[in-house]
Amino acid sequence: MEYIAGFFIHLLRSLAFCAVFFWPGWLVLRVITFGRFPRLHKPSRDVEDLSDVEVISFIGFISLMGLVILVATLMLP
Repeated sequence: MEYIAGFFIHLLRSLAFCAVFFWPGWLVLRVITFGRFPRLHKPSRDVEDLSDVEVISFIGFISLMGLVILVATLMLP
């Protein structure tokens, strides 16, 4: 029973991570690549597998953490 609960907690955590950080990562990649990547006109064709979503989400996480650090640095006297 513990394994099943652990699996669902891991699944929920992964889905929440991808849902929150996917769009900031998508925006950063679109700006950096001048609109060439990632193409999401038809997500079923353009996103190859879940690893693409995880990489885009990780880039979104890194960029938002960088933004938070930048704002915190500028706000401190």
